[in-house]
Amino acid sequence: MLPNKRISVCGGRETNFRELQSWIFLAGASGMMTGNYLTKKGRMPELDRQMLIDLGLEVRGCI
Repeated sequence: MLPNKRISVCGGRETNFRELQSWIFLAGASGMMTGNYLTKKGRMPELDRQMLIDLGLEVRGCI
């Protein structure tokens, strides 16, 4: 919908999306924050990396 915009999903995705986290990319997200957040522990980065690999998405570092 907004191909020229970067849309990242960060804190709260574990709580709000639970096992449907991979759907954020189908909905148009171009990135996500991994690891711990400023005020809350996040998911283990290894789990996020594996999810992206399973989806066939390119894993890149921070921009």
